[in-house]
Amino acid sequence: MLSGWAGVFLMLFAAVVNDYTGKMLIRCLYNRGQRVNGSYPEIGRIAYGVNGERIVRVFYTTVLLGVTCLYLILAGLNLENIIGFLNQKQWIMVCALGILVPFVLMRTLKEVAIVRYA
Repeated sequence: MLSGWAGVFLMLFAAVVNDYTGKMLIRCLYNRGQRVNGSYPEIGRIAYGVNGERIVRVFYTTVLLGVTCLYLILAGLNLENIIGFLNQKQWIMVCALGILVPFVLMRTLKEVAIVRYA
């Protein structure tokens, strides 16, 4: 289905809400100019106790895992459309192995930092 102008306004609304909530989260990290909270789960714990921390941790992990899976699916779909040598599932496996194997072989975060700039 096509959303037309309603879709444009909904996208703009989502962008404004995202901007506002991002700024609120940044304000929660600092108190009087000093950083007092180190992570989103810490903010959840301070705001809603241990259950808040657990809920934030579950959602945060779910989002990180979901974005990674979505990236692999889109990469596989695009590579299938562009190259076409393998099907989408095979391209997803190639991309996953290409990303996963180097990080599995690294033992320290120093090695990960070196790859980050490559």
